[in-house]
Amino acid sequence: MIIKDMSSCQFTGLTCESATERGMGMSANEKLRDRLHDQLFKQQKEYSILVVGNMSAGKSTLINAIVGSKVERVKSTVCTSQLKYIYNKPYEDGITMTDGFSYAWTDKVDISVLDAMHIALHFKQGTRNRRCVLIDTPGVNYANENTHLNITANALNLKNYDIILYVMNALYFESNDEKRFLSTIAGIKGKRIVIALNQLDQLSMDDDSIEQVVNEVKMYVRSMVNGKNISVVPISAKAAYLASAPQEQLSKQESFTKEQYMKMFGSMF
Repeated sequence: MIIKDMSSCQFTGLTCESATERGMGMSANEKLRDRLHDQLFKQQKEYSILVVGNMSAGKSTLINAIVGSKVERVKSTVCTSQLKYIYNKPYEDGITMTDGFSYAWTDKVDISVLDAMHIALHFKQGTRNRRCVLIDTPGVNYANENTHLNITANALNLKNYDIILYVMNALYFESNDEKRFLSTIAGIKGKRIVIALNQLDQLSMDDDSIEQVVNEVKMYVRSMVNGKNISVVPISAKAAYLASAPQEQLSKQESFTKEQYMKMFGSMF
């Protein structure tokens, strides 16, 4: 890892223009191309996505899927305890991290990336050419720490974002936790809201119908939000992550699961 003083670094988008590690070995034309690409990218308005949800809904897995790399811890216990900002870079340029005073650059995901609260890397999925930032929030139903709910509620009320991406667990969409949080989300005015209905891959292939569950959730959401226009998008964050992440980042269990998903989803992989 390389640590540098960031006094002369433009942090916006975390491209920092000082990633000389990338420039080493490049031709003058390649450096000019990247500089022009970088300037055009910075001219875009930054699009902010606030990612919210209850514990174990799959927020971290979805973020990893969008980014195409494991930059968030994924486990059954609480992970995020404060806001974490993940910026998109205009091109593949390693991973930049900052604490506001200095910044570090690395070419691989390690413990420092997982612990950093501001990181930037090139997203490998649909947002890869869009200047955007994903803002990860603590799970709101963590029973042992009320500050998690307060941090997320404060982020929602400040409205320093363009869209709310609410990750909902399809297995427990009618639980009290989801009901309470959906009511909170429905009260936010002036912002687009998208519900990512996650963990549909956990439904029984013999006993459950994904289409039926999705329709039930849409009806449930409509009944809860008093006519507010909220989109419901069915997803499997885990399948998406396994499909997008480099094979070398997958554990043996994840590689096995990926093989099972390939049989289930076929050409999607």
